[in-house]
Amino acid sequence: AKETAARLEEVRASVKDLKKKLKGLRRERDSNSQRLMGIDNEKTLLVGQQATKETLLQAQQQTKSNSKVVKALFQAQAKGELSGIIGSLRDLGVLVDQSVETALIVATGGGNNLDQIVVETDTQAKACIQFLRKHRLGQGNFVALNRVNSPQRSSTEGLPHDMKGNTEGISRLLNWVQCEDKVWPAFYLLLRDTLLCQTYDIAQNLLTETDKRRGKRHRCVTLGGDVLEASGTLTGGGRGAIRGRGFTRKAGDASTAVATLSSAEMRALTEEVDGIKQDLQRVRADYEACMSQGAALARQVTEAEEAYAMAQGEVALCESTLDTTERENQATLAEMRAFRESPAWDLAKGADTLKKTLEERVAERDAAAEELKEIRSNDPMHAALQATKDAQALVDRLASEAETLAAQEAQLRAQIAKHRKNLSDVVKRMMELNNLATAQQEVAQAMEGQEEEKQQSLDEAEAALDAAKAAVKEQERALVCASEEYRAFTDKLKSIKKERAKYTHHLEQIDRAEHGHNAQHEKQQAEAQRLVEEMTAINFAGVQDMEYAVYGDVDLAAMAVEAEKASLEKKVQVTANVLSTLCKEADMSVLEEYRCLLAREAERRSEFSAKDVAYEAVHEEFFDLTSKRRTELNTGLAEINSYLADYYRRLSIGGNASLETCMLPQSVSITVCPPKKGWREIRFLSGGEKSLASLAFILAIHRYRPAPFFVFDEIDAALDPSNAAIVASCIAESPAQFIFVSLRVDTFAQSERLVGVYSNKAGSHTVVFDPSRDMRA
Repeated sequence: AKETAARLEEVRASVKDLKKKLKGLRRERDSNSQRLMGIDNEKTLLVGQQATKETLLQAQQQTKSNSKVVKALFQAQAKGELSGIIGSLRDLGVLVDQSVETALIVATGGGNNLDQIVVETDTQAKACIQFLRKHRLGQGNFVALNRVNSPQRSSTEGLPHDMKGNTEGISRLLNWVQCEDKVWPAFYLLLRDTLLCQTYDIAQNLLTETDKRRGKRHRCVTLGGDVLEASGTLTGGGRGAIRGRGFTRKAGDASTAVATLSSAEMRALTEEVDGIKQDLQRVRADYEACMSQGAALARQVTEAEEAYAMAQGEVALCESTLDTTERENQATLAEMRAFRESPAWDLAKGADTLKKTLEERVAERDAAAEELKEIRSNDPMHAALQATKDAQALVDRLASEAETLAAQEAQLRAQIAKHRKNLSDVVKRMMELNNLATAQQEVAQAMEGQEEEKQQSLDEAEAALDAAKAAVKEQERALVCASEEYRAFTDKLKSIKKERAKYTHHLEQIDRAEHGHNAQHEKQQAEAQRLVEEMTAINFAGVQDMEYAVYGDVDLAAMAVEAEKASLEKKVQVTANVLSTLCKEADMSVLEEYRCLLAREAERRSEFSAKDVAYEAVHEEFFDLTSKRRTELNTGLAEINSYLADYYRRLSIGGNASLETCMLPQSVSITVCPPKKGWREIRFLSGGEKSLASLAFILAIHRYRPAPFFVFDEIDAALDPSNAAIVASCIAESPAQFIFVSLRVDTFAQSERLVGVYSNKAGSHTVVFDPSRDMRA
C-alpha cells in the first residue's frame, strides 16, 4: 500500500507536469495555427497579385494576335528599338455582345481591317515601316492617332442625327465596341456611322425611307452578315458560314480591362512581378517551416495527450488500488479491534502477566538458590539446614506455581496460535488484494490491446459484410436458377395437366356412352319382361287372335326381345372396342412422368422454402451492414463537407461549396456559391467553375482518406491564368504525388519534375527536366 501511495504521488506529479506541458504545447500549436493561417492568407493574396500582374504583363508583352508583324514590333519596342506602338485593333477592342461578331467581321472586310496597327504619331508609324522593311517581316497598315480627326466620343453614342422615322432594331455598330478613349478615334476611322440592323428587311426599309426623304444614306450590316453599302451595293447570301476573325478578347475575360502601358511602366510591372515572386518564395518557405513546425507540434501534442491519458489511467488505477487496499485495511483494523474487545485479547494480556510473574518467580528462585549457596558456604550447619529447608519449600512452591503457569502458558499459546492463524489469514487476504491490484494493472495493460482487437473486429465486420454480400449474390443466383427451374417445371406440369384433362374427357365420354347403353338395355329388358307378362296373361285368357299371339311354333315376343338384346350386345361390344382402343392409345408413361414431376415439385418447393429462409437471414444481415455503412457514409460526408468548403474558398478566393444529399440512394450533389454570385448546382456552372469545384471535392476526399498519388489530365484547361496559378499552388502544397498533364506555364513553374512528349518519324519520345537540378546547372 505504501508503495502504491508513493507511486500515486509520483504519477500525480507527473500528471501535473504533463498537464502544464500539454497546455503549453496547445498554446504553441494554436499560435502556430494562427501564424499559419496568416501566412496562408498572405500567400493566397500574393498568388492572386502575381497572377494579376503576370496576366497584365502577358497582355502587354504577348498579344493573342497571330500576326507575326505585331509580335515583332512589340518585341522591338520591349528592347527599346521602337516606341509608341499601342497594338492592333483586333487586340484593343471588345464586343459587348458576341452575337454582333458576324456583323463586325463583314463590316471590316472579313476581319482583315482589324489587323491595322495603332501608333501614337506618324513619325513612329514611319519608324515601324522602316523596321519591317529592314528585317523583311512583311507589310503593316498603321493608324497614327495624331492624324485622325474624329468627333467627341459622347456625340456618337446614339444614332446619327440625320436619321428620322422608325429606328426600332437599328443601332450604331461602333457603340457595340468597347475600347479605351485613347484608341477610340482609330475605331471611329474604321467603322464611322455604320449601322447595325437586326434583319435584312429592316435595313432595306431604312434605305427606302432615306431615299424617300432624300436623306443621307448610311452603310448597313445585319446580324446575319448581309451588307448594304451606301452606294446601293448589296452583299450577302451563300451556303457556308461567314469566315473571318473578330476581336481576340471577349467580354468577361480577365484581360479585358488591361490598360496600355508604356515601356517604363512595363519595366516597373516586371520588377513588381519579380518582387512578388520573391515574397511568394519567402512566404512559401515560412509556410513550409510553419507546416513542419505544426506537424512536429501536432505530434508532440498527440504524444503528450497520450502520455497524459496513460498517466490519468495509471492515477485512476492507483487510486482504485488504494481505495481497495484502504477498504481491506479498514476491515483488518475492524477485525483487530474486535479481537481486542474479545476474550482472546484478555487471555493474551493474562498470558503476558503470567509470563512476567513466572519470570519474577524464576528470578526469586535463582536468588534463593544463590542465597542458599552463600549460607552453605558461610553460616553454621543449623542455620544452613534451616535455610536449606526454607529454600527447598520455596523451590517446591515456585515449582508448583511454575507448572501452573506453564499450563496456563500452553493454553494461552494455543489461543495465540489460533489468533495468529487468523492473523495469517488476514495477511493472506491482504496478499490476495495486492495480487488483485497487480492483476488490475495487468488488465489495464491488456486494455491497451483492445483497440487492436476493435480494429480487428472492424476488419472482420467488413470481411463479414463482403461475405454477406457474396452470400446474398449467391442466394440471389440460386433463387433465380430455382425460379427458372420451377417455371420450366410449372410449364411442363401444365402441359401434362392439359393432356390428362384430354384423356379424362375421353374417359368421361366413354363412361357416359356406356351408362346410356346400359340404361337403354335395362329399359329394353324391362319392356321385354312386360311384353312377356302381357303375352302370358293373354294366353291364360284364351285370346288367339291378338297382335302378340303365338303363330304356330314361333314366339313373336321372344324373337323381338332376342333381337333387341342382340342389338344392345352389339352396341356394348362396339363401346368396349372403342374403350380398348383408347386405352391402348393412352401413354401410361406420361402418367408416370406426371407422378415423378409431382414428387420433384414437392422437393423444389421444400428447397425453395429453405432458400427463402436463408435469403431472409442474409438479407437481414445485409440490411444491418448497409445501415452501418450508411452511418459511416454520413459521418464521412459531414467531414468531407467541411473540407470541401475550405478548399473551394481557397481555390476561388472567397467562394463556398456544400454537399447535399439527393433523392437517389447513397448519392450526393455539389452546390457551389462562386464569389459575388448566388448558390447553384454544379451542372449550372461554367467550365472553369466546374473545374474548381471538382478539384476542391477531390482534395477534400483526399484529406479525409489520403491517397498516395493522383493523375490529372488538363484540369486547368478551362481556367484563366490567375485561377490556374492558384490551382497549381494549392496542388504543390499537398503531400501527395500528382501526375499532372497540362499546357500551362504556371503549372510548370510549380512542378518538381517535367516530362515533355513529342513525336517524329521514328515515333514518340520524351524529355525529362528537373527544375531544381537543371536550373542550378
